[in-house]
Amino acid sequence: MSFFYRSVAASLIPSILWHTNGPSVHLTFDDGPHPEATPKVLDILKTRDLKATFFLLGENVERYPDVAQEIVNQGHFIGNHALAHVSLMLKPFQWQSHQIEQTNKIVRRTVGQTPQLFRPPFGRFDFRTIKAAASHGLKLAMWDVDAKDYAISHIPTIVRRVCRQIKPGSIVLFHDNESTSPVLPEYLNPILDDLEHRTIEITSIIL
Repeated sequence: MSFFYRSVAASLIPSILWHTNGPSVHLTFDDGPHPEATPKVLDILKTRDLKATFFLLGENVERYPDVAQEIVNQGHFIGNHALAHVSLMLKPFQWQSHQIEQTNKIVRRTVGQTPQLFRPPFGRFDFRTIKAAASHGLKLAMWDVDAKDYAISHIPTIVRRVCRQIKPGSIVLFHDNESTSPVLPEYLNPILDDLEHRTIEITSIIL
């Protein structure tokens, strides 16, 4: 997502959450639950006694309900990432609303919680997306630091990118999916080590 897009959207639509105003950094993970990647993230967070926000795909919650339940059992925050990982932008309002509503129902049925935050797949949205999310009581939550871990190339580059951009209030985008699963600990642990060294507090997103 370009800086221009973030800047324009942030100024025109202040209701969207791009970062917070507090001293903490917020870790978020998109695309789960995944049977291999998500448990790796959970183990790392548990070892460090950290909490994060997981934006879940409805289809994956149905496919891996036990993994979704473990996220909740460990005290993490659940967000809605639509039913399937497809772009919502420029789609009809009713179609976008269905993607959001069905995911809410699946998450509620599976883990007994209703998401309060929505993150559109690929970060792509339009005014219909915002309206659809609001109609189901959800606030759009984006990010200001993108690890770009979905395009795995050079692990040190991911670490440098995130550590250089993070500041108090940052919302950091990671992914727990098929592409990140093999190497996820290789970049997540060094990033968390750096934040610990800098004594930056880490919390889930607090509304």
